[in-house]
Amino acid sequence: MDNSHQLRIGASGMRGIVGSGLTPESAMDFASAFASIGAERKHIFIAGDNRGSSAMLVEAVAAAVSGCGAQVMYGGVLPAGMVQSIVGAEDFDGGLLVTGGHQKAGWNAIIPLDENGAYFDSVRSRELFDRYLSKSFRAAGAEELHRAEDLDERMIERYWERFRTVVDCRRIAAAHLKVAIDFCNGSGGFFADRFAQELGVELMPVNTSTSGVLPHDPEPGIAAAATLSSVIRFTNPDIGIVFNSDLSRMSLVTEKAEALSEEFTCPLAADYLLERAASAADGRVELVTNICSSGRIDFVAKKHGAKLLKTQVGQPALMTQMHRADALLAGDGSGSFALRGTVDGFDGFLMAALLLESLSVPHARRLSERVAEYPTLFMVKEKFFCSTVAGYRLLRRLRNFFPEAKCGTVDGVRFDWGDGWLSLRYSATEQALRIIAESVKHEYAADRVRRICAALEE
Repeated sequence: MDNSHQLRIGASGMRGIVGSGLTPESAMDFASAFASIGAERKHIFIAGDNRGSSAMLVEAVAAAVSGCGAQVMYGGVLPAGMVQSIVGAEDFDGGLLVTGGHQKAGWNAIIPLDENGAYFDSVRSRELFDRYLSKSFRAAGAEELHRAEDLDERMIERYWERFRTVVDCRRIAAAHLKVAIDFCNGSGGFFADRFAQELGVELMPVNTSTSGVLPHDPEPGIAAAATLSSVIRFTNPDIGIVFNSDLSRMSLVTEKAEALSEEFTCPLAADYLLERAASAADGRVELVTNICSSGRIDFVAKKHGAKLLKTQVGQPALMTQMHRADALLAGDGSGSFALRGTVDGFDGFLMAALLLESLSVPHARRLSERVAEYPTLFMVKEKFFCSTVAGYRLLRRLRNFFPEAKCGTVDGVRFDWGDGWLSLRYSATEQALRIIAESVKHEYAADRVRRICAALEE
């Protein structure tokens, strides 16, 4: 199916291929809709990543927001988590983040943020979409327009101050860790030295060019870690970290140069943070994940006696459930997690620092040793490209496809067996059904995916 003209609008904002899908016109309409909901006078923070198209889109959305009478502050090139932290902690009524994140070259996205720096919930998203589709925008007169503000650098310093309240930087520094990080030529590379300085680690940075040209598929995982694994074989760091282009997702490489699936990131973090919470006598140990995350998070929750809540896929659903349950942590299999009381989103610097802290505590085991304790599980992923209408029709028809399995409909359709599960849901970011299966045996997962794909083809 040809997706070259794709433009998607969903819970994660607007995204598409620049030029054929995501255009300055569509970006300005989306930003105008964003600036037209809620109170009339607004202070909006706008920042982006360093992809070639981001500067153009930032200018477009800033002009549109200003045209609605709002005051704009330019953040420049910043990682996603830093933007969310600044919007939530400073005096802003919301923000717009222009970033391609984990998506391939040529793609970009515009993500609306509320006054807490979080992705929009379903109620605000619906109002935003309605205004966008109806083109119901405010139009400010000349006397209501404001000159855009440049970034207040003190906001960056306050971000690092908040960072230090969450992370035990002294403990990490005392461990004298050597850390290799692949920044994917993204926005995190601009702050690589500062990150190393804050934690007192010896940093071996890879792919820190400010060109915005992606050196590999930006979605973290085993394939994206190939370069870093090669570096680690000859340099012997304690850990390797692979970021996507805006530091909202990450995967890990062990000290033995073994690239790990991004599905390990959240379980490893939860394992350590539950231990840390127990030592602090914190009785609130709920965890939140989505229905497509690896069963390793179930293993970690059971190990610590924590309650595990499962929700829909996507950052908005995770953050909403984390607040509702006052959970310790919310994360998913994309290589992302958020800690209660910090950023209302996925902050790569914070995620990485907490995992480095787990290697710095007394009697800490090496990363390869920790990973070896987890159950061996095999995951198989596929996509079936189709229109939105066809996708949801197929989901309804396939609810009883595996009669021997337990069926759930929290997000699409999920089938559960004693040895694993299969999820079938319509993607929020592309016109496709996403099929994910996991089992204790690869052949079980692969066979279930094969059977569901054959049924979809029929």
